[in-house]
Amino acid sequence: MKDHDKRSSAIRIGFLGFRTPALEIMPPLRRRAMLAEAVLQGARFEIIDSIASKPGALSAYCWTGTDWELSPVTPQSVVFIMGAGVKPEQREVSEYVQQESVCIHDIGLNKLNQTILFQGSEARPYVIPTERLLGDGLQAQVLSFLQRHDSAVIKRSDANQGVGLLFILRDGDAWRIVQDQKVHRGKIDEVSELVARKIAGRMSYRDYLIQKFVPSHSVDDRPVDIRVHVQRNGSGDWQVTRAYARLGEMGRQAANVSKGGYQGALSSFLKGRHVRKAGDIEAELHAAALLLADVQSASAPRPLSELGIDFLLDQDDKIWLIETNALPQSSLHEQQRAMHSIAYALSLASSSTLAVP
Repeated sequence: MKDHDKRSSAIRIGFLGFRTPALEIMPPLRRRAMLAEAVLQGARFEIIDSIASKPGALSAYCWTGTDWELSPVTPQSVVFIMGAGVKPEQREVSEYVQQESVCIHDIGLNKLNQTILFQGSEARPYVIPTERLLGDGLQAQVLSFLQRHDSAVIKRSDANQGVGLLFILRDGDAWRIVQDQKVHRGKIDEVSELVARKIAGRMSYRDYLIQKFVPSHSVDDRPVDIRVHVQRNGSGDWQVTRAYARLGEMGRQAANVSKGGYQGALSSFLKGRHVRKAGDIEAELHAAALLLADVQSASAPRPLSELGIDFLLDQDDKIWLIETNALPQSSLHEQQRAMHSIAYALSLASSSTLAVP
């Protein structure tokens, strides 16, 4: 008898994604951490194959003790759903799983909807002044925003990992546009016209935002932001799993790890601040992240289990929100992430009226 059959009485936790092959949806270290934590917490972890499965006939990869094996399974007690089905048959499987299991669906909000949500909440003090760009009067809107805020960053509402960022920065009586290390200088009306021409053709199919540019730098003048990874724990409460600084390459405007940036210990970075005490800043970052998670999860149609929340720290050590991310990366803290993910799933399973399959 195989190991996954011997433990048939254990609560089963599933993971459903829609890329193929199914085992490659989750990075190997995360998959291993989720499996190990499930065992440690007395559960079973299974990866549902969205292509091999059908409504009423699920197939999942189960650990045999030596390898992952695709086997027929009944619906799990709790399922993490990542993304949305691409093919009609995948969407049918997803709908079936949502009917039969308690589901955690970590779906994020685009930047426009985040701004609207947080501006109307207790988290408003952390929201950077932001406007949705409109097709009519686009150049005039950009010009007006620059006159009020001096500098700005223009971004797609669905931007990811710094894609499409366009910075407009004031240098005395002149302005410069910076995009992918390319620089154009001009007067305020000239840069407003150029920006409008750059994005006008794309606005028919994509939302754009203009946001006040908040400089956030380390002591050696590298761009820096702060990621606070929060998760729900075994009690269902939000808690901080890890907080760390992300430093970009010298000369860049944003700290994108995907473009050559680095991660560093938050405590070490905060020691270099001069306006506020490091401990006070760190405590507020944690509190702000938990507040934002509460606000966003309260608006979600299904339970959220985690968020990666990104902040800037300006020259006065004021904290500003960049965005929240529903699927944060965790290559340096996979075990801590898995520990809370499994604990939260088990808490949902124990409080559910669904029978354990």
